[in-house]
Amino acid sequence: MLNSPMNPTVKITWLVVIMLLPVFGALLFLYTQENVGHRVLQRHYARLNEETEKFLKQDPETEKKLK
Repeated sequence: MLNSPMNPTVKITWLVVIMLLPVFGALLFLYTQENVGHRVLQRHYARLNEETEKFLKQDPETEKKLK
């Protein structure tokens, strides 16, 4: 953490959190740095996009009526 390219203020904040709550703070830091939740959501949204892609195609006749 000390050698990471983070903003120094953010580093100090994380150090204080980890010092006050060592186990929870360290786990929270690792969770936020690894973006575990973000990757799970990204896979979920990719699967939803694949499932709904067939519904996104525009009907040419409807497009003409809208013009």
